[in-house]
Amino acid sequence: TIGDMVVVMTMNNKSFLKGIEEADRGTMTLTGGVARLSGMLASTLTTAFVGAAAAATYLGTQMIKTGAQFDYEMRQVAAISKSTAKELEMLKDRSRELGSTTMFTAREAASGMVELAKTGMTTREIIQVTGDVLNFAGANMSSLGTAAQFTAATMAQFSLNASEATRIVDVFTAANQN
Repeated sequence: TIGDMVVVMTMNNKSFLKGIEEADRGTMTLTGGVARLSGMLASTLTTAFVGAAAAATYLGTQMIKTGAQFDYEMRQVAAISKSTAKELEMLKDRSRELGSTTMFTAREAASGMVELAKTGMTTREIIQVTGDVLNFAGANMSSLGTAAQFTAATMAQFSLNASEATRIVDVFTAANQN
């Protein structure tokens, strides 16, 4: 009957409206969750980018500082050993080579060169002996300064030339480790 149809349609309409209201509340809950998630993600990304920028700034500063320290050490070697501009370039090249092939950095190799220059070695001798001094320091767990002074003193005491530095390092390292 028509009355039954109106009752069923009214009841179905109420159920339909109730379903829409529940869907609307669900959508609002979802929208709120997405907004919170979006805010957290933005905050996390901002923190990550700030951290990455700080790290990049620090690394850049350290690279500049290391370069300045290397240049300072090389200027000291040149001044003490009275190296020419060409000899200074040879010293720099040797220091960089040792920095890439040993456990020491180029700046540390330059520091060892300064110590060798202080003992009165020529530029040619410094270039030849520095690798042996680095090996001595690494094998005997000594400072570069001590290794340089020890090697230079032994060379002077026994009137040995730079080509014999490897032998000096080998003998003393073997004696130290036995």
